[in-house]
Amino acid sequence: MFLLTAIIIILLVLIGIVMLVPFHIFFDLSFHDMKLVGNFQLKWMGIKIVSRKIPSEEPSKEPSKKEPEREEKKDEKESKGFKLDEAKEFLHLGLKALPHLKPILTGFIDSINIENILLRVNIGFESSVDTEFLIGCLWAVAALLKPVPNLQLEVIPVLDGKGVSGDCNAHISLRLSRITYEILRALSHKPVRNMLMYILRRRSSKNSGGTSDDGIFKGRKKNSGSSNP
Repeated sequence: MFLLTAIIIILLVLIGIVMLVPFHIFFDLSFHDMKLVGNFQLKWMGIKIVSRKIPSEEPSKEPSKKEPEREEKKDEKESKGFKLDEAKEFLHLGLKALPHLKPILTGFIDSINIENILLRVNIGFESSVDTEFLIGCLWAVAALLKPVPNLQLEVIPVLDGKGVSGDCNAHISLRLSRITYEILRALSHKPVRNMLMYILRRRSSKNSGGTSDDGIFKGRKKNSGSSNP
């Protein structure tokens, strides 16, 4: 009994630490002519949890000749399975649950703390008039952001070039306590539970009502009780 109590206390302490100690999100991005590259990191208590490059360096697999036909058949099945009545029912449930879901968004916004965001933009167009007009507008925005020490916007005109380029460095912290509380409070309301149950039923019916395309069960309904010899 003492061991069980100790384990429960330790788990509660760990959950409390995870809820109260903020996660730190880092972005180091650069963009040029609508192409975005950079790095993303997620840290907690100085421990690197996630580190990704943007875009991902995973090689794209070339689809085989048979894959497009298979995807087209899948899209046709999904389009045939769509029903207007189901969409209306989901919309009706969503509208009922919306007042209870709004606090989750509010809690998420309140849980975010902007530690630092620095955005540098280089702008230049063929027309100097267009460049000067846009630069003037952005300088006005940068002037409005000056009183906010954590937000910095630097706009640099490029008179002999064209296009938009720049970089962005951001450090954002996020606490989960408020978000978790609002999610649990939303789940205590019946309209939210009804909406979630409807989504789960729809997913389970799609997964169980289809046919298997692979192996010895090809062409047979899933979860079928018996098969003909």
